[in-house]
Amino acid sequence: MDNIWSWVLIVVAVLIVIGVVTAIVKIKRKIRNFSNTVFGTDSIGEGLELQKELLAETPKSVSSMTKLFLPQINEDFPELNYSQLKSRVENALLSAFAAINDGKVREIEGASKDFTDQISLQIEDNKASGVEEHFSEAEIHDTQISDYRKGGGMCKIVFQSAVGHIHYKTKDGKTVWGEDSFCTQTKYNTEVVYIQNPELIENNGGNAVGTVCPNCGAPITTVGEKKCQYCGLAVETINIKTWLINSFKEV
Repeated sequence: MDNIWSWVLIVVAVLIVIGVVTAIVKIKRKIRNFSNTVFGTDSIGEGLELQKELLAETPKSVSSMTKLFLPQINEDFPELNYSQLKSRVENALLSAFAAINDGKVREIEGASKDFTDQISLQIEDNKASGVEEHFSEAEIHDTQISDYRKGGGMCKIVFQSAVGHIHYKTKDGKTVWGEDSFCTQTKYNTEVVYIQNPELIENNGGNAVGTVCPNCGAPITTVGEKKCQYCGLAVETINIKTWLINSFKEV
């Protein structure tokens, strides 16, 4: 009788082992099929690595509202050279990366004090945390207008740029954030501000600014206004118009 139970237990154990092995084989087959379908390779690990490399090479899509806003901007500011402004925005963004990487604030063409202060604050925050922030191989794939706003004596254009760069932080020689060997694809918004009179920036805390009608002295409160609302005289402020790159942020 004992021998019979022993054989029964052996058979049950063998069946369990066969069941487990069969289940493992099926799971592996499903994983392999899934990996082949999704990544084109039998190994999920290899597939994830390939996916990581693909993401590192594929630029992000930007929110392009250029076709909608550019005609409005051209109507308000016919003298504005859009291509030139766009190039300045891209150069300022790359300069910001370089400054943060070097840990030194530098003068950036067409940038406001707020822009350089933002860079300075980021450098100081890194120093206070004992970390070094690194940017390398930065490349801007595309830049488009994502927003255009007028009001309060100012006009703002927001550019969105698709950026690829190696971006990481180190502390005591060790990477504590980001990827130090893979390119990261991301997006940045850069705000450009139209100032009617640069001399009024400091007096108004760097924000709301304006000008007055040369005929009657009434305030011109609408950015891009071509005529005085009070006396009807044409208002031309091209000689004191300027655009400043005011801020940037990763989105």
